[in-house]
Amino acid sequence: MHNEATPVDITRILSAEERANKSALLAALEKRLLQGKLRPKQEAALVEYLEHRGTLDERDILETIRLLMSTPEYQLT
Repeated sequence: MHNEATPVDITRILSAEERANKSALLAALEKRLLQGKLRPKQEAALVEYLEHRGTLDERDILETIRLLMSTPEYQLT
């Protein structure tokens, strides 16, 4: 049995606009993964991460998802 994880197809969970706009991306991920808002400290960390990226690619988006899933807000949902 093969146990490799299948990568997330970000085009199925995020629109083209959400993938292209950093603010829209963060808002969409909060809505889909948290059903709420991040605490200001966690939000600031993700905003800072995104600000240091140029045009977002799939790797940047997947890393943002991983970072959001590491927050206390996600761990409690």
